Amino acid sequence: MIRAAPPPVFEDAAPDEDPARRSRRVFAGDLLVFRRLPAMARLTEHLNTRLCAALNDPDPETAEQRLDPAAFRSGIGAWRTALATDPLVRATWRETMETLGYRADSLFVDRLNGRSAAVRPAWRGRRGSIVPVHRDTWGSGIAMQVNWWAPIRPVSADRTMVLWPHLFAVPVENDSGTWSLETLRARTRAGHPDGYPLLPSVTRPVPDEDAVPVLIDPGDLLMFAGAHLHASRATDTERARFSLDTRSVWRADLDAGRGAPMVDAAGGEVQWAWFESLETGETGATLSPPPERPPAGSGLEGRRRN
Repeated sequence: MIRAAPPPVFEDAAPDEDPARRSRRVFAGDLLVFRRLPAMARLTEHLNTRLCAALNDPDPETAEQRLDPAAFRSGIGAWRTALATDPLVRATWRETMETLGYRADSLFVDRLNGRSAAVRPAWRGRRGSIVPVHRDTWGSGIAMQVNWWAPIRPVSADRTMVLWPHLFAVPVENDSGTWSLETLRARTRAGHPDGYPLLPSVTRPVPDEDAVPVLIDPGDLLMFAGAHLHASRATDTERARFSLDTRSVWRADLDAGRGAPMVDAAGGEVQWAWFESLETGETGATLSPPPERPPAGSGLEGRRRN
């Protein structure tokens, strides 16, 4: 008997889809890819140009073969700083979000992060480390958080982000109940953050063979719920990976009580302060507090605000 092919894990999405319908799909676990949005394509090209300039190398994926660890890490640090402060980057990201139907005054965003995953550990540094298996919601405590991910340079199955879609609503053992943002910040201020994890992660391994690699092109954009289990994969022995990621909370999702299942998050705080208005830059801690009585099933019940 011929077996039917499984449905595709990633689904091409239309930029003009109703955002509320899109939210319901994402919070049900759908993985949506927007192909070559004009603003996103321009943003990717701009970030790639700045990356090449920061490393002074036309091929950043192999630059660590020509640069010593300190020079490579310094170049990546300069690129990340430029990405965070470049007004063109923020303006183009805003254009991308507005193309998808999100008004800037109703969207709260995290900073845009340039990521690198060098082949060799000495070239990575702490901020270029390989991200372990985790859900973003273990750290943020926000069920309606949406994640965005895009490659800056081409990726492959052994140098990209991977997800475990079948574990979207399945509890897994993790340390979100003991991980503390305040401890991380205190150690960072004291100048010795090494040894403390940047984020909560699984405490029991999940099968790597079940992981699904994200294989999209520069200029494409992946949208997925922050509650998806995901991690870095960097098993390529020759080429580094470079990508862009960020997170957002749409006010309409908050007001409607839409959100992904929070099946195993044990943290006690909701990190609204991580997000700021795309329109004004003011923090979500003051502009977008959760309702006094969070909607049932939103994942916010019993959590402290921060």
